[in-house]
Amino acid sequence: MCELYFRLFRGADVWTVAERRTFSPPNIFSGEFMDVNERERIFAKAGEVGRLLASTAEFQYLKAAHREIAEDRESNEMLTRMRDLQEKIVDHFNREEEPPQELESELATLTEQMQVSPRYQSLIASQANFDKLMDGVNQAIGEGIRAGEQSGIIVP
Repeated sequence: MCELYFRLFRGADVWTVAERRTFSPPNIFSGEFMDVNERERIFAKAGEVGRLLASTAEFQYLKAAHREIAEDRESNEMLTRMRDLQEKIVDHFNREEEPPQELESELATLTEQMQVSPRYQSLIASQANFDKLMDGVNQAIGEGIRAGEQSGIIVP
């Protein structure tokens, strides 16, 4: 017998299933875990959800915004420089040193320049819209899990 403390969190809104259960762990050699057909059904449904997500306007806008940023030489140069500066700043912190003010100032300037770019704003807006869609998907999955826990019916 084992005791299981189970807690499921998601972002700022908390799904709390904080429970304490006593159970006997399954014997992995006896086939007590989910059978292969159930796993295959879950993965098939996940693939179907993925295909549906790929056909949404939110995903198409996000893909187009990524493509526009990738094709913009100036944006790419700024993003590359910002990554380099971030890595240097992190290196300083990893060595428990204060990063030079020049690095932080240059990163702040590049960040401000990037944030006013129409392509970058389009990317941020489309990412936020896709994130909202994914939040809804995650919420629906969470509701399905809760409903499945409360139901004694096993769906074929």
